[in-house]
Amino acid sequence: MNILQELYYGNIGEVSRKRNPKFTPNINKELALYNDICKLLNKEQKELFEKFLDLCAENHGNELEDTYIQGFKTGLLIAFESTKIEL
Repeated sequence: MNILQELYYGNIGEVSRKRNPKFTPNINKELALYNDICKLLNKEQKELFEKFLDLCAENHGNELEDTYIQGFKTGLLIAFESTKIEL
């Protein structure tokens, strides 16, 4: 794992991340909807749906990690470029 991945996963120092107050996950609604969907599915369909959800979660996690690293790199490039600016 590289240093940015270590930082992303919280393995370096204590990172206090504040949640955006506009974003409030509604776990109860998600769980209720999940249960409603599962009631409509047979065993084979439910297994396929679970595989789909697992793949979506994995892909989303990978995208978040990549976005975090790219954002960090962009921030460093901005900082580097700002040292070239004459005031």
